[in-house]
Amino acid sequence: MCDEFDVLDNVISGEAYYGIKVTGSKKSGKIDLKALENTVEDNDMDDLEIRAPDKYSDNHIDGQMFTGSEGKSKTAHVWLNEFTSMNKIKLSAAETIIDEGKNNTIQ
Repeated sequence: MCDEFDVLDNVISGEAYYGIKVTGSKKSGKIDLKALENTVEDNDMDDLEIRAPDKYSDNHIDGQMFTGSEGKSKTAHVWLNEFTSMNKIKLSAAETIIDEGKNNTIQ
């Protein structure tokens, strides 16, 4: 839950449900906990294997740990949850994204 951070020029490999996850939260009192104006670009995820949804991820859908609906989770290279806004994400053609936020720019 950060604003205005950059994730640039990294090599991400291995096996994961999400390569990069940008999540915010709803307001807490007067504090806005959304994830705003972050940049994710030029990251090499060619050797990252995205795990298929499974029983574990299906049982932990809460909008913070995993996303999905009706007991079926979703996985991707990048996940922006519903409390993200105005983020700039640049992916290669082979990479996948789940964008649940508002006004995010996906290239």
